[in-house]
Amino acid sequence: MSKKRIFRKGQKFNDWTLTQYVGGGGNGEVWACQNSKGVINAIKLLKKIKPKAYTRFIDEITVIDKNSAIQGIIPIVEKHLPDKLNQEIPFYIMPLAESIEKKIRGGSIEDKVKAILDVAETLSKLHERKIYHRDIKPENILYYNSRFSLVDFGLVHYPDKKEVSVNNEEIGPKWTMAPEMRRESSIADGAKADIYSLAKTFWIFLTERKKGFDGQYSTESIIDLKKFYPESYTSPIDNLLILSTDNDPQKRPSVDEFISSLREWKKLIEDFHEQNQMQWFEIQTKLFPTSIPQRVIWEDINDIVKVLKVVCSFDNLNHVFFPRSGGLDLEDVRLSHEDGCIELDFQLIDIVKPKRLLFESFGYDYEWNYFRLETGNLEPSSAYEKEEESEDGEPLDNERNCEEVSELSPGEYYPYHILENRYYYKDDYLITDHARHVTRWFKGSFVMFCKRSTYNLTSSTYDGRHNKMTTDEFRKYIERNVKYLKDRKESSLVNRFQAEQRRNSRDQRLKHIIEERTVYRCEWCGDIVSEDGSELDSNTFAYNSKVINKYGDSLVKHVAGYCCIEKETKHSVK
Repeated sequence: MSKKRIFRKGQKFNDWTLTQYVGGGGNGEVWACQNSKGVINAIKLLKKIKPKAYTRFIDEITVIDKNSAIQGIIPIVEKHLPDKLNQEIPFYIMPLAESIEKKIRGGSIEDKVKAILDVAETLSKLHERKIYHRDIKPENILYYNSRFSLVDFGLVHYPDKKEVSVNNEEIGPKWTMAPEMRRESSIADGAKADIYSLAKTFWIFLTERKKGFDGQYSTESIIDLKKFYPESYTSPIDNLLILSTDNDPQKRPSVDEFISSLREWKKLIEDFHEQNQMQWFEIQTKLFPTSIPQRVIWEDINDIVKVLKVVCSFDNLNHVFFPRSGGLDLEDVRLSHEDGCIELDFQLIDIVKPKRLLFESFGYDYEWNYFRLETGNLEPSSAYEKEEESEDGEPLDNERNCEEVSELSPGEYYPYHILENRYYYKDDYLITDHARHVTRWFKGSFVMFCKRSTYNLTSSTYDGRHNKMTTDEFRKYIERNVKYLKDRKESSLVNRFQAEQRRNSRDQRLKHIIEERTVYRCEWCGDIVSEDGSELDSNTFAYNSKVINKYGDSLVKHVAGYCCIEKETKHSVK
């Protein structure tokens, strides 16, 4: 008697006729089938005629029947379990589900996370009942009833099951099998093995690769998700895959922790502000794995490039404030053809000669930590030596800190308008396809804050104030604002304001201003305020205005105004 049966289209099993082969493995085959009433379903037939295979087939049916109320378990609608294998073929009938390949191919990362969450939630219900699948792989996931569902419970383990596997027999699929299922399947923790297989399946879903990877997931290799999703925020998923594929089963998360991690990722994706804050923190922990220092200085140009590449590795995070005003997102950093210089790629190229790069932190809230790039000693090019006017028709400013030029070949600079009007100058200049506009900065400092930080969300900070202060002055300036923000979180603004009002009546404030002839402005917006930063009454405000008109800004001192603390900290982390 043959040990394996062969099935063909048109064969009948009770009232069901095989119509199309769907798939199968070593023990069974799945076909689409149709009965005499025209109902279309799927039929799974036992192919291997062995007691062990039949026992597993019965175990599979038992688990499905007892747990069919769980979402993600496709129910059995009919079954046939004969007493003698040499006379009849065991089978069961279930609804015909869709292959997941068409559902996930070309889909977004969000869609694929949703798919694996469906499977994980089903797995969670099974694990609550001490049921472990032990054969999770893409082929065993189908789409049924608007949900990704788990099928093929042939290797399932459940309480009081009589084990039919040989002691320490390899159990599971090659590309998603947990290492302990290869070595010691008889005593392996089925829950942790399922997590390993689920994580490997998740990676296959995300990358759409037919085969998985060996060993533990790593972001330092060709399997890194960033190679497949360069525009997506994948760090939490990376961390989940690293933990879930750890060689030590005890270091892997539970299925509920797995689900929680993916749900947190979904929340971060939906909340751009929080995601941005998390990415900014990740940059800092990537540079400083053990602890975040108060100040770090890099002076070697290669180190500066490496650090800035880390900073700009997160899209929409790496916002840079220019020395004069404004800012752009930094996309890349590289060494320049000019000696001792680097190129900052904002889609427009800026060339600078870095003196040093600093990282400043404050220990209270990482959104205030920032990078400061200090530049200088870059001489102007000869592009405008014979030009009396700049490219926009305005006289050149000898005190300018940068120049905008046309680079027709590496290191050869000409006035900006040459490339702007290339068709007019094509006979006078050799203009290649590699020609480009660049901005060369002679001096100045650039700063980088988290894009969703209070500093970035304050429009008045785009005035280049950081460049008007020394390194230490700017740090102290930020420290003052951090302190005020911290105080505001510890006590309500209303209570603070009332306390200040009790200590300083309107008459006392006015007397102080008259005697001292000192006027206070908000360091954020420039409005006239009191010494403590609170709003002035109309009479005092009018008097201060007269003082400024008479004596000028020499009497002005800057303080942190309540007007801007109230407005500008509304976006801060709560």
